Amino acid sequence: IAAEWTDRVQRVCNVTITVVGVEQWASGAGYSIDAQLPPGGTTWDAIARCSPALSGDARLPHGCTATATPGIDQGRVIIDVTTRNVLSDETAYPADYSPLSLLTGIPWGYRSNAEEILVHLREQCALIVGPTGSGKTNMVHAVLAGFARCTDGLTWVIDLNAGSAGLPWVRPALGVDGVNPGVDWLAGDPAEAMAMLEAAIKVAKARKVEYQQLMADANTDLLPISSQIPQVMLVIDEGAEILASPDREMRKLGEKILEVIRIARAMGVRTVLTALGSTGTVLGNLMIRREAKTRVALTGGETEGMDLSKMFPGSRGLRVDQAPYKGSGFISTPTSPAGLFKTWRITPHQIADIVRATSDRHPTLDAPSAKAAGRVYAERWNTDRITWIGTNTSTPPVPPALPAPGPAGGLNLSAHRNQQPSAGPGTADEDALAKLFREQIDAEFATAPEPRPGPKAEPRAASGLNLSAHRDQQPPADTDAGAKDAALVLIERAGEAGTGASALARQLHPDYGTTRPTVHAWLQEWVQSGDVIKVGSGPKTRYVHRDHAPTD
Repeated sequence: IAAEWTDRVQRVCNVTITVVGVEQWASGAGYSIDAQLPPGGTTWDAIARCSPALSGDARLPHGCTATATPGIDQGRVIIDVTTRNVLSDETAYPADYSPLSLLTGIPWGYRSNAEEILVHLREQCALIVGPTGSGKTNMVHAVLAGFARCTDGLTWVIDLNAGSAGLPWVRPALGVDGVNPGVDWLAGDPAEAMAMLEAAIKVAKARKVEYQQLMADANTDLLPISSQIPQVMLVIDEGAEILASPDREMRKLGEKILEVIRIARAMGVRTVLTALGSTGTVLGNLMIRREAKTRVALTGGETEGMDLSKMFPGSRGLRVDQAPYKGSGFISTPTSPAGLFKTWRITPHQIADIVRATSDRHPTLDAPSAKAAGRVYAERWNTDRITWIGTNTSTPPVPPALPAPGPAGGLNLSAHRNQQPSAGPGTADEDALAKLFREQIDAEFATAPEPRPGPKAEPRAASGLNLSAHRDQQPPADTDAGAKDAALVLIERAGEAGTGASALARQLHPDYGTTRPTVHAWLQEWVQSGDVIKVGSGPKTRYVHRDHAPTD
C-alpha cells in the first residue's frame, strides 16, 4: 500500500511523499496513510486539492474517497482512503442510551471510516442545513436523542410547523405517570416561541449576576454547567429561515434568536438552528457564521441551494454527488475539517423508548434561572398551554367495513334515501350498518344536513349536473351570523399580532359549533372586502384587523 500510494501521489499530485505508516481501520472500511511531505514548503492541502483525481486513479467504489488532512506537524499529511462505502447503508440509532454530558461530546453520526462523531456544544452553536427529502428531520431527532441522554442539559424546541419536531418527544409522556417528556419545553406557534426566547434571555442575564462567586471560585469566565446548573439547548427548526424572513412577526423572533446567540454563550444557553439550504440568504448573517462553528450539510444528492463553499469556506474537494444518500452529507467542527458523514436512522418507536429510558435523568432548571424565567416557564405544561398537543394525538375513527352487496341490493344514493330498498336477506342489518357509516362520516367531515321535508316545489330549469337529486332546498337561515360577528370581534381584539383560522375555530366552537372550514371561508371574504389583512403564508399565516394593519 505504501509503495502504491507513493507512486500515485507522485503521478497525480506531482508531490513526492515518504510513507511513515499505514493503519487499517477497525471497521474494515479502509485505511489511513501517514506520510512525510518533501522539503521545500509543500503543504498537506497540495494533496487535498487532488482528492477527486486520487480517488479516480485508485479506482475506488462510488461513495469512497481519498481525503488528505493535516498530520502530526505541518510537514506531515494523513491520507484517509475509504474502500467500502458505509454511507450507503441505513444504520439504526445505537441502542445504548447511557448517560452523556455536553462537556464530553454528543454523538451526531459517523464518518466514512465508521468512526462516531462527537460534537461539543458547550460554547459553540450549530447549524444544520438540508433540503426537503435529505433526512433533516431525522437528523434533528438524532440531535434531540443525544440531548435527552445528557445529565447536564435541558432542551427547548421551537418548531413553528405545529411543533412537529418536538411532538414525538412529548407524546409518549402524555398521561403516563412517572414519565417526563424528552424535551423540557416545546413551542409550536410564534407566541409560545417568543415567550421561550424571552425566558432564555432572562435566564442568561440572571445567571450573570447570581453565579459570579461560583465562577470566581472556579477561576473561569464560563459558567460551570452540571446537573445542578444545566445548560439550555435551544433547537429551532428552520430557525435560519426565521432570521431571513421579511414577515414582521418573524423579524421580532429573529431579533430574539440573535440576542440569545450574542449574550448567552458564557452562561450556558446555546442554539442549534436548521435551514433548507446553504444559500447566501441563510448564511448572510455574520452572527450565524461566527457562532455556528459546528456545521452540517445534508445533501441527499440535491444540488439546488447547496453551495458547499459558503457552508464550509476554505474546504476543498467537497462535491454533493459524494453523499447522494438520505441522511448523508458533510460535517465540520472547530476541531475537524469538513468531511463526509451520515447520521443514524431513528424511528418513532425508538424515540418513545429513549423518552422512557431517560425520563429520570433530566435535570431541573436551577432555582435562580427558574425564578428569572417566571410563570411562563413554570406553567409550560399546564393543560391550557398544551391543548394543541392533545389534539394532535388523536386518530380518526375507522369506519366499519361494508358487507358485500346482496342480490337484491343496489346503489343507494343519499339523494334517494327516502326510497326503501327491496326486501332481501340481511336488508335490516345493511340499513343499520349504512346508517352508522353515514353518521361517522357526518361527524368526521361535517357534511351538510339532509333537507327537511316540506311541500314539493316545481323542479328548476336544468343548469348542469345536480348530484343532490333535485333536493327542494330552501334558503338556509343565517344561523352563523352571531358566530361571524364574534369572529370579527376576536380578530380585532388580537391586535397587531393577529390570529389564525384554527385558533378562531377553537375559540368559537364551544359556543357556536363553528368549524375551521367555515372560519376560513369568512376570512377569505373579509380579505377580499379589506376588513382583514392577511400576513404571512402557509402555517405562519395570520389575519389582522384593518384597524391594526401593519404600516411597513
